[in-house]
Amino acid sequence: FRDGKKDAKAKRKGHRQRMKKLTKEERLKKIQQKVNKRLQKIRDTAADEVDPSLSPKDQALVKGLNAALADENLKAVSDAAVGARSSANPEVRSRAVEALSWFGDKALTDLTAFLADADEGVAADAEAAWEQGLSEIEDEKTRLEYIETAMKSLDGREMLDSIAMNHNSIED
Repeated sequence: FRDGKKDAKAKRKGHRQRMKKLTKEERLKKIQQKVNKRLQKIRDTAADEVDPSLSPKDQALVKGLNAALADENLKAVSDAAVGARSSANPEVRSRAVEALSWFGDKALTDLTAFLADADEGVAADAEAAWEQGLSEIEDEKTRLEYIETAMKSLDGREMLDSIAMNHNSIED
């Protein structure tokens, strides 16, 4: 288990180092590509199709997320994401992040809660979706408010550096 955790941490570190070498536009393009790939996965999944190995509660959460997303209902996705955050299954939390990512900047508040997820994969997905949503906001004051909120929720985590670095071009 420890080796897997170390491997995931090393993989994230390598990813961050590669991303730092890119321009802001290139980083955003890469993030958009990843988000689009995840979104296509959601589109390809029927609203009632869920992993039978999930607990009944998690199955209900995923069905709710899929149905709300199919209806393009941000409020319903947001409500289901609140339930998904309490799931012990990272697959369910990741599905919530994917569903929220469809709504871009309108889902930033909900996505912020997933940035500090205990599962590094879920947190990385949330970061990519959060970055994409943030890139849609043109007002710098609003962007800074979201960044400040994210930084507070990440207090002391490695992702904090990544967020700060990606947005160091925002003027004082």
